[in-house]
This record gives sequence, C-alpha cells and structure tokens, in this order.
Amino acid sequence: MSERVLVAGDDTSLRESLCRHLHLEGYTCDEAADEQRALHLLNVTADRIYDLVIADLDAFAIDGLLACELGKRVSSRTSILVTTGPRGTLDAFAALERYADDYLAKPFSMRELVARSRALIRRSHLRQKEATAPIAARAVQLAVSRQREYLADASSVDLTRNPAGLERALAIIAEDKEVLEVANRATQHLYFTNPIKKFEERSSNLWSTHPPIVDRINRLRQLTGEGPLDATETHELAGLD
Repeated sequence: MSERVLVAGDDTSLRESLCRHLHLEGYTCDEAADEQRALHLLNVTADRIYDLVIADLDAFAIDGLLACELGKRVSSRTSILVTTGPRGTLDAFAALERYADDYLAKPFSMRELVARSRALIRRSHLRQKEATAPIAARAVQLAVSRQREYLADASSVDLTRNPAGLERALAIIAEDKEVLEVANRATQHLYFTNPIKKFEERSSNLWSTHPPIVDRINRLRQLTGEGPLDATETHELAGLD
C-alpha cells in the first residue's frame, strides 16, 4: 500500500502541482482547498490515516481549527510539513514549536519538497517501529517464560516418573485462590504457577508469565499418551486457575 499524503491549501495550481509530483513518486494524494475539507479528511474513517500532511500557512491560521487538529497528531504516525511565503517565517517557526515536523519557504523546488516528504515519512515509520519494539520484545519474553513452564513440567516427569502425581499437584494448586502478598510482577516468573492470580484473570494468555494449568495438564497427558481433559474437567480447572 502506498503512503497517503494530504495537501491542504487554497492555491489551486500549487496544490495540483504538489499532488502531481507526489503521485509520480508513488504517493496517494488527497486535496483540501479549505479548512473545512481538510478537517473532514483528517477525521474520516481509520483506513485513511495520512502518513504526511502538507499545509500551506498562507491559507490557514496558525491558531485555527486545522492547527489544533494537527497538534493532536504530533505523536501519531502522521508527519506534518508546512509551507509559507517569505514573510511567514515567524508563523512557520511557531508551527514547528507546536505541531509541525518541518517547513519550506516559498518559492521552493518540487524536488526539495519531494525529498523532504520522503524523509519525514521514513522517520515516521521508524518512530512506529521503535514504539512497537518494546511491546514485541515483552511478548517474546513472556512466551519464553510460558514455554519454560512446559519444559519444567516435562523435566519433572522425566525425573519422578510420576506424571499423574504432577497432574494432581497442579490441580491442587489451581484450587488455591489466595494471592501471595509477597509476590510481584518482577518475581512472578519464579513461581510454579502465577502467584498474582487477580492480574492473570484480567490478562490474556499473551501477557501471562505462566500457561493455564489446563494446558499444562493436557501437555502432561500427551507425554503419557492419554487424552486431554474432558469439557467438565476443563471448565472446573479453568474456573479455578
């Protein structure tokens, strides 16, 4: 999918020229000749999130509604490039302080505008990746923690040769509803089962340090060739876990 650009300004020839050059570079462009149209395009459905907005300060007030809407998007995926006439430099500086990522003073070359647009979109994509990287790393860490529990169960069976005993122990642990006051999220991965049960009840398996006890028992049964827990047993243990 090509990047989306919104070009906002009341100069029809300039606006069309910008869109034409950006389209040749592979971008999808929308035009807005006035503030009302620009606000409408910015607030329509989520499938029209813009990678870049090019706004002409000669057409829109620095403290107008469009500026306020752009200000909300500073931390989003949308980069903002403002253009202004030679006497609008102070307005451009004010825009940079409030919401804009870059500016161009008229007259400017289309080659420079396209290059700046490409750079802004590239930096925006990098910011998105940096923002999601810690979340992905945490998800991988928790997945490793859950797999470690399965491995510990398998190792225990290999040591004790008593999978039925371990299954009973897990069922007994599931019946314990008390939350350990000394446990916290930093140490929960050290426990045999997740000690912070209230947190686990609100969280999905993706964000849990321990797999559900039902899954652990079914894994144990696979080792011995037994069938998984039936619906009644699963329901009872899932309600306790």
